[in-house]
Amino acid sequence: MAKAIGNTGGTSIAEPVETKKAVESRYSAFEFAKAADADKNLFGAGVTQDIVAAAFFVAGKQDATKTEAHEIVKKFLEGGRK
Repeated sequence: MAKAIGNTGGTSIAEPVETKKAVESRYSAFEFAKAADADKNLFGAGVTQDIVAAAFFVAGKQDATKTEAHEIVKKFLEGGRK
């Protein structure tokens, strides 16, 4: 059954619409490791599957966004822990 909506004569003020932020996809450490060999631009030249796998292991992460993965590998290459 349809609901009837009446006009009350007053001015209506629209509620602000919440904008949703884009959610970055998450990938497993294995996927990033495979991609490191396939795309040398992903983490930079010289970064191999083993380096990516070790970086994720040291950071204690099993998955990450692309932004997080870059930070994990960067910290690992600098010799620090995340």
